[in-house]
Order: sequence, then C-alpha cells, then structure tokens
Amino acid sequence: MPASVAQADETGSLTLSSEILVTLTNLGYKPTAMRVGRGELISLEDGRGCGVHVLARGRMKILRFSDEGRVILLDLIEPGGVFGELNFVSVPSSDGGSRYAEALEDAIVYSIPFLTFERALRQRPGLAVGIASLLGQRCNKLERRLEAHVFHRVPTRLVNELLELAERYGVAHDNGTLIPIPLSQQDLGNLIGASREIVSLTLSEFKRRGIVSSKGRRLIVREDKLRAEITRTGH
Repeated sequence: MPASVAQADETGSLTLSSEILVTLTNLGYKPTAMRVGRGELISLEDGRGCGVHVLARGRMKILRFSDEGRVILLDLIEPGGVFGELNFVSVPSSDGGSRYAEALEDAIVYSIPFLTFERALRQRPGLAVGIASLLGQRCNKLERRLEAHVFHRVPTRLVNELLELAERYGVAHDNGTLIPIPLSQQDLGNLIGASREIVSLTLSEFKRRGIVSSKGRRLIVREDKLRAEITRTGH
C-alpha cells in the first residue's frame, strides 16, 4: 500500500482512502499510479479517468463543464482524498455536461477500475458506508452552495467560501490564516458562481480594508474580520 496515503484519523481508525487501499492489497490488486502534471485535465467519465481514485500526492480540483463552456468548481481534493465515486452510483449526465479533475500542482493518483472497486466493496461492506458518507458530505456542501447562490450577494458568498477554505486548509500565519492552495480569481468565481471580474473587485475591496492579503498566488485571510463582515452586512 502506498505509504503516502496510509493514514489514520484522530480516533486511530483508517481513513477511507487507506481502507480502500488495504482492501485492494488483501485482494491481491495493485492500483495503477498515474502521474498528472499541473494544469492537466482528467475526464472522470471515460478513458483513464473512468474509475474511483485516491489522490496520493498534490492537489486536484473537480470541475463540471456545461455545453456552453461554463465551469463550476465542485470540490477541492487534498492528498488522501477520494474522488470519481459519483460514476459508481450514477450514469453520466444526459445534458451534455462533463466532469473533470484538474491538477492544481503535480500529482500522483491511484486509479481503481469500477469492477475492481465493486469487488472491494463486497469484500469489506464498511467501505460502502464510507462512500455513502462521502457522497452525503459532498451533497450537503453543494446544497449549502446552492442556497448561498440563491440568497446571498457575491461579497457574502466570497466571505463564506474563504472562511470554509481557511477552516478546511488554513495554516497559521503572522498576518492571519494562510490558505495554501493556489486558487486563481477564476477558481474562486467558479466556486461561488460569480464572474472573475466581480471576484477581483471584491477581493480588491477586502484587501483595501485589511480583510485579505496575498502571498504570491495564495491568500491570507483575517478570519475575525471575515466573520465581522458577515455581521456587518447582516447576511
């Protein structure tokens, strides 16, 4: 089993990705290591990306493209994360849209074909519970994002997204909390359903007021000021 994804949670239990790889090892199956260069896209619906994947190294973002070329950023995947599970429980969308994974940095991905993954589920039914929990978490996140799109203006949506990113990935920094993921303004727009131009203007205002600063392509946020911004606007 790849050491880079062999890990346990705070209770000492195996993480979902490690449990998948342990089960595969018990079945005598060695997952294929796939190197993905920064900016490279992998289709999650056909070709080499059609399966369930464990991210061993690097970071990925999961994208949804519409026929009209619009993009939604569905999720960010950290090392040890699992993705591609949606095709295991559903058929590809009939509206012409497509799902892709894009490497935010050079990455290594372990890919498991669906038939092999099904064997792993039969070998260890607890994996099915883990996958169901993962789907539930992602569904809840998308529901919260949809609710924000309907009820909140762009600045509030951006504040909430930055707080979530800080909570999920943040690293303590002298000037606040560093979000160590190199997200572009377009990425942030795709996360909150706004244009890059509006995100740029909003970030500029936040920087002017000391709510946000930058370190290269990474943002440093003041979580206290972000929360105060929510209170101030009443949204």
